[in-house]
Amino acid sequence: MSDNTMRRRGPRQKDVTPKDLIDFKATRLELQWNVPAAHLNDEFFGHHFRTIASSLRHVVEKLFEKGSRDFDDSPWKGKNAYLEKLIDQIARPDPLDAAPWDDLLKCPMKRTAVLRGAILKIIADTVLNDYLVGAEEDETKILREQDENLITDDDFRRTKMRQETVNMFLSHHQGVPPNFWPYVDKHTMKILVVILPIWNWVRRTWPAEKEIPDIKMAYELLHHSVAYACWFAVNVRRSPSVLTLDWPTPGERYTPAQVEVYPAVHSASKVANTENDFRAVLEASVTNRPAQATQRTARVMVAVVPKVDMFSVVDGQHGYNIFRLLDARVVSYHGLRDDAADATVFETIQ
Repeated sequence: MSDNTMRRRGPRQKDVTPKDLIDFKATRLELQWNVPAAHLNDEFFGHHFRTIASSLRHVVEKLFEKGSRDFDDSPWKGKNAYLEKLIDQIARPDPLDAAPWDDLLKCPMKRTAVLRGAILKIIADTVLNDYLVGAEEDETKILREQDENLITDDDFRRTKMRQETVNMFLSHHQGVPPNFWPYVDKHTMKILVVILPIWNWVRRTWPAEKEIPDIKMAYELLHHSVAYACWFAVNVRRSPSVLTLDWPTPGERYTPAQVEVYPAVHSASKVANTENDFRAVLEASVTNRPAQATQRTARVMVAVVPKVDMFSVVDGQHGYNIFRLLDARVVSYHGLRDDAADATVFETIQ
């Protein structure tokens, strides 16, 4: 048996579980509280949202790097309904891949994109949607009731009222929500539990003797990113502006306004699909069957980062300003130009 075979078949990294974190406390990220209100402008929020996205990219690249062993099975072997539903919201594979759903996580670039998008989607749906991260229960109740009572008012009026109430609450706590760190702990653990099956699947590609990030390091890396996102969310609530996130829909046509983060993925898809289309035309000509050239276009494979806008009222005037904090980041595949036809092909791999 060759050394390479021994290396692939030797002892692998053991799976980790949340129980391995018993009594572990992550170091707390240093954050700047009580940012002057005048500094809470579009540039401030744009800079810090980009930092959130960048920090998550670092976490994913650090944790989900493949080792020297081959993947031992499908990443979807263990049923995880929440994880599957989450990934469905931000990704769909290229139907032409040999094992489309497996390849979505086996390909290094696609895997990085999917995990970046999945973690940020959790943060967007929870942290960035909360009335006030880390608030006391009665404070959250007041904010919720206030929002419900103003449901018929426009977004700016509701946001302005929420801003005033949030700033009043924060003034009672020296600017720091009283349950901020327990909130960060809770949501970090939630994210870790969601991604743990895929992380363990990747960890098994590393030999047992190799030093790689353990679960404590993983938790701490995530903890810092989540803490930063929570701090960002608190400052959004201190502002009268309205933050909106618009996620690209997997399968929709790629637009020039979207930023392609891994162009090599689309290039490979374009080559493979073009060759496949050419073979189909060639086979049709041999059998004298009519065939037309297939029309294709780039479509979203993975929504990595949403389009992020800030809406603010124009002082003393009617209307509002829109400031683009970040263009959407995506990975694309070379799909069919006809929307219905592309959707039909995708259904064949479900």
